[in-house]
Amino acid sequence: MSKVHLKSLDWWWPIYRKIASSLGINPKKDEIATIEASKHLLSYGFDFFENVLRAKNLLRGKTVAVVGAHESFLNQRIEGDVIIASDGAYNGLVLYKDILPEIVVTDFDGVSLKLLSRHKPLVFAHVHGDNILEYLRSAPNIINQLVPTTQAFPYFPFYNFGGFTDGDRAVAIAMALGARKVKVYGFKRDSIGKFSGKTRAPIKRKKLEIAYEIIEVLRNIHGTEVVIIED
Repeated sequence: MSKVHLKSLDWWWPIYRKIASSLGINPKKDEIATIEASKHLLSYGFDFFENVLRAKNLLRGKTVAVVGAHESFLNQRIEGDVIIASDGAYNGLVLYKDILPEIVVTDFDGVSLKLLSRHKPLVFAHVHGDNILEYLRSAPNIINQLVPTTQAFPYFPFYNFGGFTDGDRAVAIAMALGARKVKVYGFKRDSIGKFSGKTRAPIKRKKLEIAYEIIEVLRNIHGTEVVIIED
């Protein structure tokens, strides 16, 4: 069986601790949620690694378009060999642009489960301390499409690619799985997108700044070209 070789996550833990301190996140809650979800997913007996391999085969050596939740992407021409939608951006791409992304990155607070079940993209679904109930409710509906992710220690069968928001985590996943170039759409540093999930504006603005900072760190780690298209 082919293997997926991921770079060390040593870069991620100091960033994660800083984010947790800044936003009042309890890392223990993230860890407990990951353990609980791990037990739940293991009961299905599904080999999630096969979906990671599918994603790697899609992304390796390709120009990848990552689409964020700001509605500006509705007026942009999305260009890429593969498209990764960040959470609710999937709804907009499918319903308004007739585009079916191959991959979705979500923590289940914006994307339509009905659309995911209908069109069957790969879903990198993220668990954390604040969404465990929604995760346990939603994940079984897309179990054959699922790659389970966490920002805490990746207890089997979870993966941690780094990244905090769905958008910068999508960039992290693309780079970790071998993308040659990443073009980012639907990102606005100073504006909350209408395809974002439920959020408080001050917290969301902090998260947007964090996303930009993480993308810059990822550029330096992987050496991958990243172009953020903000027009």
